[in-house]
Amino acid sequence: MDLQKIILESIDQDTIKSISYKTQTDTTSVENIIKLGLPIMIGALGKNASDKKGASDLSRALETKHDGSLLETLGSLFGENSDASADGLKILDHIFGSKTEAAEVKLSKKTGVDINTIAKVLSFVAQIVLTNINKKKIKSGLNADGLTDLLTKQKTADGNPIMDIATQFLDSNKDGQIFDDLIRMFTKGRK
Repeated sequence: MDLQKIILESIDQDTIKSISYKTQTDTTSVENIIKLGLPIMIGALGKNASDKKGASDLSRALETKHDGSLLETLGSLFGENSDASADGLKILDHIFGSKTEAAEVKLSKKTGVDINTIAKVLSFVAQIVLTNINKKKIKSGLNADGLTDLLTKQKTADGNPIMDIATQFLDSNKDGQIFDDLIRMFTKGRK
């Protein structure tokens, strides 16, 4: 089950345009942030879910806040009175924890987009990610352990564990050069 592929398929051009409009950035930048940020986000979720408490917390959050209906009504995510960005920023803090700013800075350096815009784009994407994961969780009848299994077994196009790449990326002691590998891995064969 390739979550990244499923999530990318749910983010169509209308969604990208809506994120672009709400964040006041161009669609190419939004696409680049999504392509680079998505595997890091999935990997960080896998890392969080790799212990019992993290898996239980994620499962509970999915059950109470991300029932899957968002995918049928994406327009509500971008509505004028939506608190989606604020909700999404809270989700990012749960996903990345103390590494949120480091992830945003590294994504900013690789995309050339300012940190605030990175945060805004990822705040929308995070909600789409969790909604897709919960949809899969419901469809497959996964409990917290099944969710852990799903998230920790995600791979790149080259077969490398996404969770390991996210861990390396989020390690503040690294120089961030893993992004060059991510770009190669996730754009391999795509033009």
